[in-house]
Amino acid sequence: MARKIKDPGLGYNSQENSRGLINKDGSSNVIHVNKNVDIDDLYTYFVEMSWGKFFF
Repeated sequence: MARKIKDPGLGYNSQENSRGLINKDGSSNVIHVNKNVDIDDLYTYFVEMSWGKFFF
């Protein structure tokens, strides 16, 4: 079983053996469990899609 971390931190310097909540590229490390899919997810999918994939 994974070891629980009390505070992973929001900044670049987080605790040892933990990752921050935000990656260096700006994406998040948050994993959503049992999250319902809604229209916002579809919108985000299209916004993050490359132009080439969008048109083809």
